[in-house]
Amino acid sequence: MQIDQHSTDLIGAVESVKAASDIYAPVSGEVKEINEKLNSEPGLLNKDPEGDGMSTVTPKAPSPHLIHSCSHQSPGELYRMALQN
Repeated sequence: MQIDQHSTDLIGAVESVKAASDIYAPVSGEVKEINEKLNSEPGLLNKDPEGDGMSTVTPKAPSPHLIHSCSHQSPGELYRMALQN
C-alpha cells in the first residue's frame, strides 16, 4: 500500500444521530495498514481507539528538533509541534 498522509489531512468521518465529525490524521507519513474491521464494527472506534479501533497505522520517527524540544515543552506545545512536522 502506498498512501501518504500529512498531519491534519482528512482521513475519515464518524456519524451519530445528532452529529457528524471529521477525523484528521494525527501525523504525517506513509499509511502502512487500514483497519477494515471498522467497516463492519464502527463501535470499535469508541471502545478501543488506540487498539482494535485504530483507523490506520502510520509509523513516523520523531524529528530531531522534536526530540530536542521535548524536555523544554508542555504537553500542549509538544502536540502542536507534532502537528507541524
